[in-house]
Amino acid sequence: TPEIFVLLCGSAVLHERKSDGSVISTEMEFGKLYEIEAGNWHHITVSRDATVLVVENSDTSGENTEKSFIL
Repeated sequence: TPEIFVLLCGSAVLHERKSDGSVISTEMEFGKLYEIEAGNWHHITVSRDATVLVVENSDTSGENTEKSFIL
């Protein structure tokens, strides 16, 4: 299932690896909904004062999350 991100305060950048291997980095806008397609690797970088609403499966954890490096 897809994952949803909404920036509530502060600043954040959402990084997503597309199916062609490219990484798209998007500076998030306050209150805007961002949807990451199921199966796409992603990461979020946030400011210290950021609050982000994240909607994901209840069984999402470090054990079933893919790790990757952005080069």
